[in-house]
Amino acid sequence: MTNSIFDVAIIGSGPGGYTTAIRAARAGLTTALIEKANIGGVCLNAGCIPTKTLIALAKKFKRTNTSFSTETSNANNQFLDVSNFYKQKNRIINQFAAGINFLLKQSGVQIIKGHARLKNNQLIEISTPEQNTFEIQSKTIVVATGSRPKDLPSIPWVEQKILSSNEVLNHEKIPNHIAIIGGGYIGCEFAAYFNSLGSHVSIIEALPGILPNHDQEISQMLTRVFQRKGIDIITNTTVTSAQIDNQIKLLLNNSTQLCFDLVVICVGRIPNTQDIGLENVGIETSNGYIKTGKFMETSVKNIFAIGDVTGKMPLAHTAYTQGKYAVAGILKLLNKHGKESNFYNSLPDEPNYDSIPSVVFSDPEIASVGLTTERAKSLSIDPRISRFPLTASAKAVIDGNTEGFIKILADPVSLRIIGAHIVGENASELISQMAIAIQNKLTAFDLAQVTWPHPTTSEIISESIEGLIDKPIHFIPK
Repeated sequence: MTNSIFDVAIIGSGPGGYTTAIRAARAGLTTALIEKANIGGVCLNAGCIPTKTLIALAKKFKRTNTSFSTETSNANNQFLDVSNFYKQKNRIINQFAAGINFLLKQSGVQIIKGHARLKNNQLIEISTPEQNTFEIQSKTIVVATGSRPKDLPSIPWVEQKILSSNEVLNHEKIPNHIAIIGGGYIGCEFAAYFNSLGSHVSIIEALPGILPNHDQEISQMLTRVFQRKGIDIITNTTVTSAQIDNQIKLLLNNSTQLCFDLVVICVGRIPNTQDIGLENVGIETSNGYIKTGKFMETSVKNIFAIGDVTGKMPLAHTAYTQGKYAVAGILKLLNKHGKESNFYNSLPDEPNYDSIPSVVFSDPEIASVGLTTERAKSLSIDPRISRFPLTASAKAVIDGNTEGFIKILADPVSLRIIGAHIVGENASELISQMAIAIQNKLTAFDLAQVTWPHPTTSEIISESIEGLIDKPIHFIPK
């Protein structure tokens, strides 16, 4: 290797890994990025980017072809060639992969291909795809190995029949009837995708409702929307076994048997912390996740961890934020000021996970940040709540996207914003405004001073904020 000893070596090139590598190199640290598969990790190659690409294409197709049946979509439909969706998905993946590689090289990051395994707290053994083995040394190490789909012991994976959320992204056939096992955000996104293409979709969820980690009011609304679209939602139900003949027969715990053409298992993800040598250095874990401190440091002071392996919010942008803190911690540990030291010195004491938004790219979109109503009450907070429907938004009516609402939670005394939940078109774009409010501990009075442009969908925030103080202008709450 060109560097005998690196300042930092990052294991895993997902959104956390590659952004941390770029930040470290730009801060003046000699940086290695180790990746055994494709640059960009799951997010770029089998997660965020391909999933959202397919969902966007399906949504566009549905809105321009409002009346079609499963039969016509599966046979001789000249308007629907789903292979083009996958070609576009692959083009976008390749485009961003090339861009990330360019940024890494321009920043001075040394990319090393191979499987990394910790030998001690500074030595990493790397096994290359050509079956060669060598070692590199680094003063600090960042573990960013991500996660993988969780399986169901009672149901084995079967090619082209029973797939994980990764594998279904390369399944170019539109099933007549598909079962999504798991009603979390991944399951709901795939349900929306296949429903848009005309498949009969059934969601099977073990808990009482879909999106169990979201505000209950949001979950209930998406349930109603999905059911209206023809999506079956089967809750309080588990799958005990599967039999494959011409179709896939799922036996449920209530002794019901249902038949499907395709089954996708979306029951969560587990961290990739096996076979990377954590035991060789004594890194402390909990339920397979790596324990971290304020600056993402592990129990071994010169080894850091970011992303899904930390057990925090398993989102790409969470890993982005954690990477900032890891670089700040590394600069401090190595006693280096860095080329962007003002940026890292300005970081708060630790990441504020309450201000990190989450998005479900279903149809309609769902976006949330901060506390849910249920979580607030569990903390003995009786929040002041304001809601504003999209039916009262001029821009939403103009665009014909009136399905949804905004719900904002505030501290009952100070009216500091503590949570926000949006259902509707462009919810993913609107939620950042509320994330800024929570991060900066703004109150409804602070936000009421802002002037939102008219007519825009973002005005629902202004209206809902005024509802916290008194009443919205264009809607009379019940």
